Amino acid sequence: MVRQVGAFDIGTIVNINTLTANTEGAMIWGLGYALFEEVEVDGHRAHVGSLASYRIPRFSDVPPLEIAFLDNDSKGAPRGCGELPVIPTIGALCNAVYRAVGVRFHTLPMTPKRVLAALQES
Repeated sequence: MVRQVGAFDIGTIVNINTLTANTEGAMIWGLGYALFEEVEVDGHRAHVGSLASYRIPRFSDVPPLEIAFLDNDSKGAPRGCGELPVIPTIGALCNAVYRAVGVRFHTLPMTPKRVLAALQES
């Protein structure tokens, strides 16, 4: 990935530093959820082998982040941003993989093993 870009209309910006840090974290979380993080669920419980084996993004996995905010005072009070960037990040990565390999993924994460298996099936 060359870069990760996000643009957000969150209303009035109160603290740009906190907002930027929070948004970067959520974009990285979305990256991890789409590509690395996997929890097995058996209908009753979630299973993770160990925290040592639970893969999350490392600094080396994260491309340069570019963020733009629309400081929109006309819409009133701040609406917040929170975890908002997680979902579009996942969608953008799924679409990028689809454009690259021609296979849609409906299960995450899109690990190399799953991509290879999907290519062999198609």
